[in-house]
Amino acid sequence: MQRRSSIMKKLFFFAASLCFFSCDKNKYSEGELWRMAQRADPKIELLIPQDMQSGVQCADYGGEAAGCIMGKRVKLRKVVAIIVQFETQEQARAVAEKYQLYYKYNWVFDDVAGEPVLESFVESVFGAMRPQ
Repeated sequence: MQRRSSIMKKLFFFAASLCFFSCDKNKYSEGELWRMAQRADPKIELLIPQDMQSGVQCADYGGEAAGCIMGKRVKLRKVVAIIVQFETQEQARAVAEKYQLYYKYNWVFDDVAGEPVLESFVESVFGAMRPQ
């Protein structure tokens, strides 16, 4: 029984290390993004839309064809920004280039440019940038 437990532990650590080395490093999950934001500013708020029509629409960012997964509004120090998740970094970059938005990995940050608080936040917390 002891030997079986030891083998199971080794298999678990092998599987975990495979994920560690093979997981996509060019993506933030929604949870990772939110934890980073909250560590930087615990008062950041996720704004819940009143209904489906008043939420962020993927259609505004090229829709499913552009790789858009979902969008949300967040409020940071009385300023609202939109964050949009894409399937890949390439898709997020393409949308960021098209609309001159900030992006990092698979996320695009809209309504940030021209707002010093938001620009500073996405640059320092996420390492986001605008395509040139």
